[in-house]
Amino acid sequence: MNLLVDIGNSRIKWVFLQDLRSTRVMVGEFASLENKFIGKNGSHFLKVLNNTFLKISSRSTAPIISDCQCIISSVACKDIENIVAKVLRKFLCQTNIPTIKVEPEKKFSFKWGTAVLKTSRENPASLGKDRWAALIGFASNIPLSKLKNEKVIIVSAGSVTVTDVVSIKKVDSGTVIFSHLGGFLTPGFGKMKDSLSGINQKLVSTLKNFSSLPNDTEDSSSSGIALSQISPLFHLKEIKKITLCGGYSEQYLESMNHFGARKLIITIDEWLIMRGLYWYSQNYS
Repeated sequence: MNLLVDIGNSRIKWVFLQDLRSTRVMVGEFASLENKFIGKNGSHFLKVLNNTFLKISSRSTAPIISDCQCIISSVACKDIENIVAKVLRKFLCQTNIPTIKVEPEKKFSFKWGTAVLKTSRENPASLGKDRWAALIGFASNIPLSKLKNEKVIIVSAGSVTVTDVVSIKKVDSGTVIFSHLGGFLTPGFGKMKDSLSGINQKLVSTLKNFSSLPNDTEDSSSSGIALSQISPLFHLKEIKKITLCGGYSEQYLESMNHFGARKLIITIDEWLIMRGLYWYSQNYS
């Protein structure tokens, strides 16, 4: 069994993974917790983590916690990351919990063949580990027969909205290069909503009822946020394929549908980052 842990800017997500039945289907028990509620020394996180394990234990064939293979991706501050890692070491009775590392070039073996993942950054370690995990998850998920030389967009709509551009290049019949070319970061839907209401309590937003020309404050706030979120897509108008993940995927998709000026091929993949963590652990843990 695998324990995949994604420590985001505002929330910890984890899954006890029993089975990766296909490139798209993950079977396990998922849970999450806001970073601010992990408790002193991670006490509340440990309690919720244990409850998650008990749920999966009740319907599976006696998973052995000490045999659980764990991997972490973190973009949170070091204090949060250290607390989570300490709790995981205690819970799993393991002395070391590996984290994924971003490198200039890394080779992966997937079910469909071999992928080489690259980043164009001069300092690869400065790329968010969640973005690297998303790239791994994306690369693992495409049948070789459907891969072709092109650019695609990966969007993660969470507390931060990440819009990354990836190039795909087939080298031979069994090897494909996925290159992270760069991308855009903007405050996510929730952060923009909180920012407006923080400026003035009248600037409320439901993140619904988007309008092409809003005529009241609530719709103006919601529509302004929505249009801001998808604005990088208008700059990247030559790219036609988008893979979307994150807690605000529904709002992002609605924004695209309302304000989209072109036809796009959209894939929603709620397991993108977790799948990336899984395949990293299979190749390098």
